[in-house]
Amino acid sequence: MMSDRAAGLKEHRTKGHKRGSFTSLFFASSFLFLHLRIQSSGILMPVLKHVQKVWTTFLEAGGFDAQALSGLKLVSASKGFIKCELDVAQIHMNRLGGCHGGLLSSIVDIGGSLAIAAENMHATGVSTDLNVSFVSGAKLGDKLIINSRCDKIGGTLAYTSVEITANGKVVVLGRHTKYVRLAHLSNAELQQRISSEE
Repeated sequence: MMSDRAAGLKEHRTKGHKRGSFTSLFFASSFLFLHLRIQSSGILMPVLKHVQKVWTTFLEAGGFDAQALSGLKLVSASKGFIKCELDVAQIHMNRLGGCHGGLLSSIVDIGGSLAIAAENMHATGVSTDLNVSFVSGAKLGDKLIINSRCDKIGGTLAYTSVEITANGKVVVLGRHTKYVRLAHLSNAELQQRISSEE
């Protein structure tokens, strides 16, 4: 006859197994959902193409962005989110042999703007605040991975967060706030013009 202690242990193991099975199933289902979302071009590709068009207008302006960040590559995008890559080149270095802080700050600036573009915005507003925390460094030849998201976009301000990593380590954590009231008006006018041409 099974003792009370043995019975309790068996019940505990059974419950633990059920909880473990449920947890594994939950994470497996979540992973499958994300995998299908990434693979579904019908969801992601229109946003990516839109953000690429916006980024092209930055480059075609021929200013600082075109000089310092022409190698920036958009990897993926979904609503309010973008992922970019940039290989650290000699032009990006400071006199101490590390990736220049000014470049990293510019990436936070651009990353935030493109995350706003991923909210179906053509114009992305003007900066009101830029905060950059330098967590570690990057060196020549490193590939910078930039993940940006639009945390909130309202009628007046848009708030974004940017994380830059290299070799699996966080290099920069940044926040970029932009004034977007006039950008909304510009976007509305553009949408109206597009609709009238169709």
